[in-house]
Amino acid sequence: YNLVIAYKNLTYIITWTLYSVCFIKKSNSIKVFKFFGYSAYLIALLMLLAHGFKAIPTTILPILNLRFIVWLIVMIATALIAKWNENIKSSFTYIALFIGFFLIYSEITIFLPEIGLKQLILSLSWLMYAIILILIGILKQIKAFRYFAIGTISFVILKIVLFDLAYIGQLYKIISFIGLGGILLFASYLYQKYASYLK
Repeated sequence: YNLVIAYKNLTYIITWTLYSVCFIKKSNSIKVFKFFGYSAYLIALLMLLAHGFKAIPTTILPILNLRFIVWLIVMIATALIAKWNENIKSSFTYIALFIGFFLIYSEITIFLPEIGLKQLILSLSWLMYAIILILIGILKQIKAFRYFAIGTISFVILKIVLFDLAYIGQLYKIISFIGLGGILLFASYLYQKYASYLK
């Protein structure tokens, strides 16, 4: 994966994303912009899925790299589109949350070569992401955040039981179960503490 090609593809993603935001923002007053805006967004999203998981040569730092920034830009753009359009708010909110989910996957799988440690940290990171979403979903009363978080927690539990345990050593298994138990207890505590917000 050539460095020049990598940066060119990521630059294209940023460009299409910015175009989509500009067009969609103006689509209420100029209807034809809606078509161009969502078309540009779809191109950006497809390019992100095609090139966003590839390691960039010479990139050695997690988070502080162009690929992470590109994922973040698309995620923020998706959240803005959801905010501007009430009719599609729920769908684009879920897309933004999925982008965050895969952003975590992209960073961890590229920068951690050892499969056991990689899977353990990936699972715990997704659980932490879910906890943050639950907290925001409760405080801001956003159902999509809570539902996505519950789905993420369920997925991670299955991943740990069916996949992770086959690749990690005894110490990692202990850490994994302790971390999982602690996060599940904390999630349960949040729901009980802030149950009144959900009524």
